[in-house]
Amino acid sequence: MDVELVVPRYCWRRLGRIAGWIGTAHCDMAAAGATPIILLGTSTVIYPCSLQTLILICNFPVPRSMDKFLKKRSHPSGDSSRPAKRPVRDPETAIVDQRLTAPRVIVAWNCNGLTSRLRNGDEPAIKLFVERHAPDVIFLSEVRIAAANDNPTAKPNPKTKWYRYRMRDGNKKALEDFSLVNTFMRSKEMAKYRCYFSLADTKYAGTAMLLNTETTAPPISVRYNLEPVCIKGNVHDGDGRVIVAKFTGFSILHTYSPNNGWDENHLSRRRDWDQKIKEFVIRKKEAKVNLMWIGDLNVAPLDVDLSHPAYYKKQKGGRNTAKLGPSRAPPSEEDVGQPGCTPRERSQFREILKVGNMVDAYRELVGESDNSGLTWRGHTTGKHAGRGMRIDHCIVSRSVMPSIVSVQITGHGFDRIGFLGSDHCPLLISRQCSKQASEDK
Repeated sequence: MDVELVVPRYCWRRLGRIAGWIGTAHCDMAAAGATPIILLGTSTVIYPCSLQTLILICNFPVPRSMDKFLKKRSHPSGDSSRPAKRPVRDPETAIVDQRLTAPRVIVAWNCNGLTSRLRNGDEPAIKLFVERHAPDVIFLSEVRIAAANDNPTAKPNPKTKWYRYRMRDGNKKALEDFSLVNTFMRSKEMAKYRCYFSLADTKYAGTAMLLNTETTAPPISVRYNLEPVCIKGNVHDGDGRVIVAKFTGFSILHTYSPNNGWDENHLSRRRDWDQKIKEFVIRKKEAKVNLMWIGDLNVAPLDVDLSHPAYYKKQKGGRNTAKLGPSRAPPSEEDVGQPGCTPRERSQFREILKVGNMVDAYRELVGESDNSGLTWRGHTTGKHAGRGMRIDHCIVSRSVMPSIVSVQITGHGFDRIGFLGSDHCPLLISRQCSKQASEDK
C-alpha cells in the first residue's frame, strides 16, 4: 500500500527530498494517533499533517533557516505580529463549564515507572481502576520519564535547556516511550484526562497530574516548585518532585519526597527537603490557604504504620554494608532504622504538621490502633517479602479535615493485590464540596 504524507503548500519547497523515509513513516504516524484518509478506489493512505508533526514523527532534521520559517508561519495569515482570533464561546459549553467543580475524588499513586507499568501488562488493571473509581484528578509519583531538552542528540551540560513539562522524543528509545504513553492517554478510559508533567533529566523520579476535564474545573494555577511566589511557578524542581495545583477553595501539594537513604549525601538531601516543606506549609498557613499534601512522602510516622516495627527500626544499612565500608553506616543514632522510619525523619514530619496546623487524614478517620493499611509492600521474594510500610499519605489543614469523607488504601495482602503492578498501591481520597461540608457541619 502506498503511503503519502500531506503537508501545507507553504512547506513544499522546504522539505527537500524525503522519498527515502516516507514508506517507513506509516506505522509511526498511526502510533502517534494521526487520522488516516484512504482514497476510494485506490490503495493510497494519506496522513494530513503539519511540518512540525512531520519533523516529530520522522525525525526530520531542521536547519537553522527552518526555525525562522516556522516562526514566520506561526499564524495562518502569514503575519506573525497578528494575534490569533479569540474563539467565540458557545453558550452550551459555558453551561457545562459552570457545572465543573473542584476535585472530589483524588488518587495519589507511586506507579514505579509509568512506561514499565504499560510494558509489563498492567495497563488493563489501571484502566479498570480508573473506570471503576472515576477520579477527578490522579497524581502519579516516580513516573520515570525523561524530560525533553533543546539538543537531544548531544550529551547534557550545564547550558542545556530543559522542557520538564514535556516528554523526551529525540531518540529511538525515547520515541518508543513517547508513543507508549501517548497511546495510553488517547485510550477511551484516559482520553478525558489532561496531563501535567514535571520530569527529571533522566528516567528518574518525576511526577504527573492527570485532570479529568469532564468533571473538574481547570486549576486556577499550577506550580512546580516549593519556592515563594516571587519565584515563577513554571520553574520546575530539578527531579520533578513537586506539583502544586490551586483550585477553588483549596490547594493540593503533591510531592514525591526523596528517600532518606543511608549515606550523608542522601541524609542531608532529605533534611534540606523537609526544611523546604516546613517553610512552604508555614507560608500557606499564614496566607490562610486550605492545603492538602498528598503523595509518596517516604515516611512512616508511627510504629503502627509498619508491618514489623522491631525489624525496621533496628536496620543500620543496606544488604552489602560490610562490603561497602563504614560510609554506609548511619552517622548518628537519630538515623538508625529503615529509611522512612528513623527517629530524625519522624520528628521532622511531626514538626511539619505542627507548624502547618495539619493532620494525617487517614489516622484521623481510622484511629491510631489500626495497622491494616500499608501503602508500600516489598517484593514477594527477598528480605522485604511479607513486610510493608504506610509511607503514602493524605495530610490536610485542620480547616480541610471536615470535608474529607474517606481515605482508602486500595491495595492489600502478601501478593500485593490492588497495587496495579507497582510496589505502592493507590491512595483514594474522597472529599465533599465546601458547600456540602458547611451544611453537614
